[in-house]
Order: sequence, then structure tokens, then C-alpha cells
Amino acid sequence: MARNRRQGDGGRRRPLWQRITLHGALIVLSAIFLVPLIWLVGSSLKTDDQIRAFPPEWLPDLPYYMTESPGLDEQAARKALAGASDPDARAKARASAYRALAVAAVTFQGEATGADALLRTVDPLPWKPSGGSLTVLPIDLEGRRTSALAYRDTRRGTCGTALATLPWEPALDQFRNLTLQLHPDRSWRLLAVRLTTPVGAFGTDRPILLSGSSWEDVILIREAQGSIPWGTYRLVPDAGGEASARGTATLELEVRSASRLQVILRKLLHNYPSGLTFIPFGKYLLNTLLICALVMVGTLLSCSLVAYGLARIRWRGRNALFYGIIATMMLPFQVTMVPIFVVFARLGWVDSFLPLTVPAFFGNAFFIFLLRQFFLTIPDELADAARIDGCSEWDIYWRVVLPLAKPALATVGLFAFMNTWNDYVGPLIYLSDASKYTLSLGLASFSSQYGSYPGMLMAVTVVMTLPIIVLFFLAQRTFIQGITLTGIKG
Repeated sequence: MARNRRQGDGGRRRPLWQRITLHGALIVLSAIFLVPLIWLVGSSLKTDDQIRAFPPEWLPDLPYYMTESPGLDEQAARKALAGASDPDARAKARASAYRALAVAAVTFQGEATGADALLRTVDPLPWKPSGGSLTVLPIDLEGRRTSALAYRDTRRGTCGTALATLPWEPALDQFRNLTLQLHPDRSWRLLAVRLTTPVGAFGTDRPILLSGSSWEDVILIREAQGSIPWGTYRLVPDAGGEASARGTATLELEVRSASRLQVILRKLLHNYPSGLTFIPFGKYLLNTLLICALVMVGTLLSCSLVAYGLARIRWRGRNALFYGIIATMMLPFQVTMVPIFVVFARLGWVDSFLPLTVPAFFGNAFFIFLLRQFFLTIPDELADAARIDGCSEWDIYWRVVLPLAKPALATVGLFAFMNTWNDYVGPLIYLSDASKYTLSLGLASFSSQYGSYPGMLMAVTVVMTLPIIVLFFLAQRTFIQGITLTGIKG
């Protein structure tokens, strides 16, 4: 008997070569579908220059660890020299790979406008080393004669500090912005700024990441209220510092050391904190979660009630109504978009979450169909036994049918969450206030206005995609079970 059973089982199984071919094809197809996700995650770990590179580079470059500055980035030099064919091109390639840290000028600005506007610039800055291995080195950077802050990383807290004494006049007491003309050395180390003036001592709220390698303006905003533009820093009072004497001020720069691992992590993860602070990601996330939660609750309540009435209660015309509901699925959204917008506009609901959440409480044709087919698989004997025990239709729906329909309800809830999370057209039509944007709309707005920062765009996209992937894997078994059982009537 056991032999016959094995023969019977063997007769139903596919041959080994067919199983290998089938699984191989599935693995290849899975790998193909994973390519966009791999490219997205890889691009979020690249710099903008590497994303724009041609031919495309699949893997993010690991940063070249510089033990001292100025210095030659040998990794960047090899890449630049690969396309250089003559001596001039090779010289330019080596110049592009030369890394040096310098601050050429400092500018104080006030809030006044017109002829009385406060604008004072100190250039050049008289730098003097004040600690560590840092020294001042005359240098020519991108055609500009300046002083580089040369240092060697000893991995003992700081690489060194430099001081510059600035002339101070009474009008500068009212300064609001401080702009540094900074040339980073792409060492991925941190630069702390401290300013001591007759009106108090100030410091940056966070250190500056030395990620670039060309001249840039770094703006430090004093006494900023609320949010500040991305790429700027707050200049906050230093409680432990003392004011300087009248007529002078001191600007202090501190280069903080970094290990090889810190440099790699800062370079690879640079786009994530930048992207999440560039846009109000937290506010957009809360708006999206609120809308998703309301839509899920409304969809599950309304669709399950309608599906129960169509599947478990016999009444005249229910099949005709069901076919009418299914027929509405053939109407494209573009046809109903304008009439629905007019209705919500007359109700005064535009620029609110109501048009995005209230329709979920009136049912969805596809979800009603999905739940009705599942409810038909539940044996009638269970409902009859409940009626004998004195249960009403509501009790049967709430205590008997819904507990047995958890796989189908989980499937509907997951679909509703994913559709709302990725919805772009709905928020685009009904929301105009930027503080009410959802993640999809905020990401699209960021892409259209600041497409020159593709690395940050990729990082925010990865963060937005991650919850959907995690949710699918956590609910994978229930999701597949709900899809499998739906439509099978016992």
C-alpha cells in the first residue's frame, strides 16, 4: 500500500527537469522585477554626480579616505584620468581631484532693506592655527588665491582649530545672517563654527558636513524662528561662551576627526537625513497615515456591510443591484472626476481631507465584489444556528461572519492602504495647502521644483516605498489566503 501511495504521489508530481526549469524561470523573473528596486536603493546611496554619470554606474562608490588635507583624491583622479587624452586634459583631471579646505570670506547681513541694509564682508580672513595639527597654507583654488586650512587626522577627537579676528562695528550688533564662502575638501568630516562677538558667543546648531569639493555659500541664520530653508544652519547662542571686547570678533573653525567607517557611513547615508529635512517629511507622513487610517476603516465597514447584504440576505433585486455595482467599475475615473469635484467644491470640502476620506464610507465596487464572494463560501448552517440561538442579522454579521472573514478583510484593508498611500491624483486635485500634502504629492512637488538633487529624491522615495514592502511581507500569508479563498464557493 505504501508503495502504491508513493507511486501515486510520484505520478502527480512534475518531472525533476520541469521543476528545475519552473523554479529557475521564477527566480529569473523575480530578479528582473527587483532591478528597479535595486537601482532605487543604490541611487539613494550615491552622490548626485555619480547618479548623472554616463555610462551609468550600478554600485555607489566608497569615499576615498583622506588622512590629511590638502591632498589628491586618488580614486577621483583615476576616474578623471581615464578619459583624459592630452596633457592639458590630464592636468585638469588632476586639478578636479585635488581636495582642500578653505574659507575665503565672511559676510554679515541684517533684515533692513534699501540704502540702510546691513552688508559687511571681510575678505580675506586672517587665519591663525590655534590647536591640533591644523596649519594655514597659501593656495590657489579654482583660480582664486586664498588660504587653505591644512590638517592631519590623528583620530583624537579633533584634527585642529583655526581662528580669525574680525573688525566689529556697532552696526553689526543687529546682524541676522552670516554667510561663509566655504570650499570643502570632500573628506566627509565635520566642521564646527563658533563666533564670539561683543553681543555674545554663538555656534552652529549642528556641524557642517564637508561633502562637496567646490566653492559654496553656507548661510548661518541667527535667532531663526520655526523652520529654516534646507542647506542653512541655525546660529544659536553659546551659553558657555563669553562676549568679546568691543571692536573685535573671533571666528573659530574646528575640524573634527573621523574614522574610515564614519566616512563611509556619512557618504552613503548622506541623502537620507538631507532629503527628510529638505521637505517636511514628518508632516506629510502624518497626513498620509491619517488619510490611510480613515480610508481603511471606512472601506472595511461600508464594503463588508454591503457585501453581507448581497451575499447572506435574500431579497428581491439583490442580483440586479450587484450587477449594477459591478458595472460601475467600467467607468474610468477621468469620466467622473469633474462631476465629483464640482460636488465637493459646492460642499466646501476642497482643500481638506474630506474628499479623500468620506467616499470610502460609501463603498467600493471591487472590494464589495471581493468580500461578497468570500461571504458566499461561509456555510449557511452557521447563520441558521445563530438565528436559533436568538441572534439578529447584525449579531450574525458582527460575531459570526466577520471573524471568519479575517483573511478577506485583511486583503481588502491592505489593498485600501496601498491605494491610498500611493494615491497622487486625488491629493493633487483636492489639496492646495502645502501643509496638508501627502507623501506622494509632496514627493512629486519636490521632484518638479528641485530635480537637481536626484540623490535626495531617491532617498525619500526609498523611505516612502519601505512601509509598503514591510507591510506586504508581514501580511503575506493572510493576503495570499484571502486572494485564494475569495471566489471559491463551497
